[in-house]
Amino acid sequence: SGGQQQGGQQSGGQQSGGQQSGGFNPGGQQSGGFNPGGQQSGGQQSGGFNPGGQQSGGQQSGGQQSGGVTSGPGVYYVPPSGGGVGYVPPSGGGVGYVPPSGGLLDYKPPSGGVEALPTGPANSFQPSQVAGFTQNQMAAFKPDQMAQMTPNAVGAFSAQQIQALPPSAMAGMNADQMKALPPSAMAGMGAQQFGQLPPSAMAGMGAQQFGQLPPAAFAGMTQQQMGQLAATTMKAFDAKGIGAMAPAAFAGMNADQMKALPPSAMSGMVAEQLNQLTPAAFKAMGTQQFQQLPPAAFAGMTQQQMGQMPPTAMKTFDSKDLGAMAPAAFAGMNANQMKALPPSAMSGMVAEQLNQLTPAAFKAMGTQQLQQLPPAAFAGMTQQQMGQMPPTAIKGLSAASLGELPATALAGLTTAQGKGLSATQLGAFKPEQKAAIPDSVKNALSAAQKAALGIG
Repeated sequence: SGGQQQGGQQSGGQQSGGQQSGGFNPGGQQSGGFNPGGQQSGGQQSGGFNPGGQQSGGQQSGGQQSGGVTSGPGVYYVPPSGGGVGYVPPSGGGVGYVPPSGGLLDYKPPSGGVEALPTGPANSFQPSQVAGFTQNQMAAFKPDQMAQMTPNAVGAFSAQQIQALPPSAMAGMNADQMKALPPSAMAGMGAQQFGQLPPSAMAGMGAQQFGQLPPAAFAGMTQQQMGQLAATTMKAFDAKGIGAMAPAAFAGMNADQMKALPPSAMSGMVAEQLNQLTPAAFKAMGTQQFQQLPPAAFAGMTQQQMGQMPPTAMKTFDSKDLGAMAPAAFAGMNANQMKALPPSAMSGMVAEQLNQLTPAAFKAMGTQQLQQLPPAAFAGMTQQQMGQMPPTAIKGLSAASLGELPATALAGLTTAQGKGLSATQLGAFKPEQKAAIPDSVKNALSAAQKAALGIG
């Protein structure tokens, strides 16, 4: 309910050709869950979010485990709409897609029933004749009759007549007929009718026509129809039109279409829609467009999309944007993107997100960025990430941040890193953290450092 899709199928009628190949999968497919403190095999994580304990059974669905869960900000990923351990696709509040009222069942035949059309083939209908068709006659149209009409005759349709056309009749329309439709007539089209238009007919739709469509009509758009829209037509989109579109339609958007979208239209996009954009379309998103996305929309970003984002776009991130992103998306971040992130944005990162960063991206994190991370975010650090941290960076970490490091991460501590830690920092470690430090590192420490660890 509430407009949530299940498996890509919309609950308001099935789209023709717009079926998604899967439901809303924020962040894309993860190759393992968040398991700091649990058993790691060669860097591959197994199981769900389980700081401080072993878990059998994979990802938890919403329940918080006792036994070592740290409290406070940055501990685990909280979707924009509420709490929970492990990623739960949020609904509402600009996150979940809610189809306009009526959805794909919005067509209502005119009262009074169906009246017969004039006798003779539809290609004989004259514009003056068509202009006089009643709504009840329009309800009698069949796809083959629509296909026979001349563009000049179609150009006589009004909004009231279009409103009365059965959705099935729209399947007979071609690009030349679409070009001839008056922009004012488009105001009568609903989502159910729009969804039946052949993709080839979309090539005839101009920006003026597009601009006259009711926002609710966009709920009927399919992936195939989107792929046929001229890039110039995209300039007619506004936030309401974007917000009404079925998420599956976004999978058909190409790079040229994305470039043509007005930045102001992006404010209507929600997470399920952004989630369906191809990496190529995502890469074409400009800085101004990116800045207009609602923070909650970032919950839909995938690992593949992240990999296509230019580093310049990363400079626009703030802590709200970063905090809303699905953890798996962070697995697609590269070193140049990390370098471009403003240090202030890092305060929005949580443990599950940090846990997904590749060692290369983690290595690119600067001292100022590291210092802005919430202490609890360090609960997500992996052994491989630890091995990439410059000694100067770990030397600047607070006792609170060091105290959150999983024991498994400290197994990756290098000799150079260990030598850089102060006695105060070493003394802040818990017994299980001290035990995890490699013996080779302990042996290289000074007498004062060893004393802080409680070893001779």
